[in-house]
Amino acid sequence: MCKNARVVDWNDLKYLLALKREGTLAGAARALSVDHSTVSRRLAALEDAIGTQLLRRTPEGLCFTEAGNAAAASAEAMDASASGLLSKLAGEDARDAGVVRLTCAEGIIPFLVTELKELRVAHPELRVELLPSTAVLDLQRREADIAVRMFRPTQAALVARFVGKLGWSLYANEAYVGRRGLLQSLGDLSGHDVVGYHAELKAGFGPRWLDEHAGNATVVMRCDSVRGAVLAIGQGVGIGTIPCYLAAGDPSLRRLTPEVTANAEMYLVTAPDVHDLKRVRLVLEMLAALFERHRALFAGTPA
Repeated sequence: MCKNARVVDWNDLKYLLALKREGTLAGAARALSVDHSTVSRRLAALEDAIGTQLLRRTPEGLCFTEAGNAAAASAEAMDASASGLLSKLAGEDARDAGVVRLTCAEGIIPFLVTELKELRVAHPELRVELLPSTAVLDLQRREADIAVRMFRPTQAALVARFVGKLGWSLYANEAYVGRRGLLQSLGDLSGHDVVGYHAELKAGFGPRWLDEHAGNATVVMRCDSVRGAVLAIGQGVGIGTIPCYLAAGDPSLRRLTPEVTANAEMYLVTAPDVHDLKRVRLVLEMLAALFERHRALFAGTPA
């Protein structure tokens, strides 16, 4: 060992990691069940041991330096490795028992009910907790074990498996079409009433296409959920874009164009420390088979 190497207390890295995860000293202190001054003291000790500034004090609070971000990323990887090791030592990775928390869009849940029932029959000690949400839960903090996401995650540490495309198209109620007529062209919604989305959903592929092509159309309602838009369109409030699988088999909805107006890519995402646990693998394989079986339905294309 180099004689000049500084001695680092590796326990201090958990304070840096907690600050990165929580965003504030107060949040880190709560997460670690210590007081504010302890977090500040341990972070200062870590900087002193490493000999590099990890945090910059600003009027808005603490900001991570480039070295601080690198150290936090290493701490995250160490934490994941430790969790994986403990699971292996406990034999947890080989058991088809325990809880798997699955987060997905609410509209997917009806497709899961039968599959989950069959999975439970085959593995009686396996329980799946459904967390219906469009929010991006933090898998590395174990807010969920598996996420069905409509985009490829940017975090290199996460494990992502592509399972198909999610197609969106334009829909209306038959009564609305009888009253207002069909579109003159796919890219021109002028003269029509439109059911749009609130800001938190407008970044999605379907809502974004609608915003870009609404033109002189009148936005008569904005919804904070896709389910809300489906109901509004089905009641004849206006035309709008929704995932094709949600409209399939709904007699109140008429698809206005055979084309898919927007596509999202669907991924099954896990954190690396839980990816190889048997109970997680069982749910992953069930989900992959489900999306493969209904690939055309979710893509919005003819089977």
